[in-house]
Amino acid sequence: MLLKKGFKPEELIFGGIAISAVILETKSVVPALVSCYLLAFYYLLFCWYLFAVKNEKRIFRSISFGILYSIIWSIIGSCSVKMFGKEAWFFYSIEALLLLAIGLYLFLSRKKNSDVFTSSNYCRISVVVLVNIFILIWK
Repeated sequence: MLLKKGFKPEELIFGGIAISAVILETKSVVPALVSCYLLAFYYLLFCWYLFAVKNEKRIFRSISFGILYSIIWSIIGSCSVKMFGKEAWFFYSIEALLLLAIGLYLFLSRKKNSDVFTSSNYCRISVVVLVNIFILIWK
């Protein structure tokens, strides 16, 4: 199956565009910045839809995960175009703390969460970490 459980098709499209814009070298910084900010805006606007799992009514969790991923992708977009210069370490540390908070929540409440919610968020965390490693090493 092309779509993995827990992911919406538009999330995969926006995420693929953002990741490819960060990875591909272009002379302009606009594609990486716009695509990452578009994905961040998508997470912020549709968080109640993206992170909701059937038979679960935890709207606060959905909204907070959407806000956290929105902040993370905004930082990725800004750091990929070297917008912050030498102060980028501060924003990477903020991003690391947010990822750690998400990971700890998923780990500590693994019995309360559904497997689809947990596995899809671990996949999102691993994609974010891999993109950050790519930015730190090759950009």
